[in-house]
Amino acid sequence: MNGPISPLRKAGRPTGFDRRVVLETAMDLLWDGGFEATPIGDLIDRMGLSRSSFYAAFGSKRAVLLEALDLYSQHCIRLLRDIAQSPRDARGKLQEVVHQIAHVDEGRGCLMVNVVTERGRHDPDVRKIAANHHSALMGLMTAVLQDAGEPDAILRARVLISGAYGASLMMSSGLSREEVRDLLNKLVDGN
Repeated sequence: MNGPISPLRKAGRPTGFDRRVVLETAMDLLWDGGFEATPIGDLIDRMGLSRSSFYAAFGSKRAVLLEALDLYSQHCIRLLRDIAQSPRDARGKLQEVVHQIAHVDEGRGCLMVNVVTERGRHDPDVRKIAANHHSALMGLMTAVLQDAGEPDAILRARVLISGAYGASLMMSSGLSREEVRDLLNKLVDGN
């Protein structure tokens, strides 16, 4: 016999998925296709959720984008922090950091740059996530440059990050990985 639901227990099934895994799946789809061009049905299907589970867990496609973008930022900052703390020489660290910012090896550019390009002008939440991401990048890049004895580490960090962002856009528009790698290496070397 079914009695009333305890006030301490929520009605419905417990969440039957790993939120991080589902968000990583969504992130890859949005990264490849862009926000506007990715149909909500494709997103829900790729995430492996029913419509009701999707809307109960996330509420909207935009909410998935924001959460996935934040997850992306956390992952990037962790990776770049590991590079910055590695025992490599300064030039090697700087090259690896700018290559990672531009996502040269993946060939699809930086997700943050892609999303800001597509939605940043009209979405204050995207801009907020991007600003926090950029601030963290600036802190890491500035620290690496200061350790290398760079006299104007803040300005140089801005130049390198801007160059990596630009290279990401250039790769998205057809510049080859090798050309982007060469461009970024020249930028790091100051040539």
